[in-house]
Amino acid sequence: MADRLDPKVVDALLDRLSSDDDFRERFQADPAAALAEVGAGDFEAASCLSVTRLASKEALRAARGALTAQLGSAMSQQPHKLEG
Repeated sequence: MADRLDPKVVDALLDRLSSDDDFRERFQADPAAALAEVGAGDFEAASCLSVTRLASKEALRAARGALTAQLGSAMSQQPHKLEG
């Protein structure tokens, strides 16, 4: 199982979170399933995710560079700010 997200998966995730309202709803309801949808099926931390409120699409777009760097690193070592 992977402890970090592949850069292609990070790009797909951030693309969808910053533009697709239906995907954002699915991500909030079931982050593991939404991650699998963008190609992160073997991501070990997916089952531990819980999201109550996502940052706005605009805020995610503005923070994309920082989020890309964070999400591509080992997930167990630092928190990630997808919530707003």
